[in-house]
Amino acid sequence: PAPYFLVTFTVPEGLRPWMRSHPRLGYDLLFAASAQALQDLALNPKRLGAQLGMLGVLHTWTRQLLYHPHVHYLVPGGGLSPDGRSWVPTRQPDYLLHEFALGDRCRTLFAERLRAQAPQDSECPPAKVWKQHWVTQVKAAGSGDHALRYLSRYIFKTATGNRLLDQLPDGKIRWPYRDSRTGQKTHVNLTPHEFMRRFLQHVLPPGYCRVRCFGWLHP
Repeated sequence: PAPYFLVTFTVPEGLRPWMRSHPRLGYDLLFAASAQALQDLALNPKRLGAQLGMLGVLHTWTRQLLYHPHVHYLVPGGGLSPDGRSWVPTRQPDYLLHEFALGDRCRTLFAERLRAQAPQDSECPPAKVWKQHWVTQVKAAGSGDHALRYLSRYIFKTATGNRLLDQLPDGKIRWPYRDSRTGQKTHVNLTPHEFMRRFLQHVLPPGYCRVRCFGWLHP
């Protein structure tokens, strides 16, 4: 029993074309860099001084099926002391770690790992990707139940789920979705080829696991 947090790391727009062309490497780097960023900051005694446990879920689409790779982590509010013998709770029930510092640390680790694992690709993304802030959100999630239910929707389906599609008289397909800003139901009309293009860019590489555990939550 502990307060939980939902932490989200989002890939900047300039890096997305490269990641779409190198999904296995790109997603692996995103998982590795974001998880290590969380651990690095949490282990700092000035911040928490403990090792975190994390459940991570990869998510690549927006409500309009656009390519928007990001990873969500469900993180208990606390961790194990460096010697592994005691529990260290967060100092505040609604605060885990600083968002800006997490984003910058993730960016640095991603760049370092990319240069080490694929030096031929390290110059492909625009240079501004390595200078801009990477958007990271840390939200208090109470007991974690609602956040876990939210993440579960992305595990056993890809982009469309069981949603019904309408074919229009002009041959286009109507894709219904709920606007995240207004909460209102709306739709977008797509040609069949555009719909397939948007859908297929979210199909994971063969055998790729979108759910991963880190720290003391790792089996």
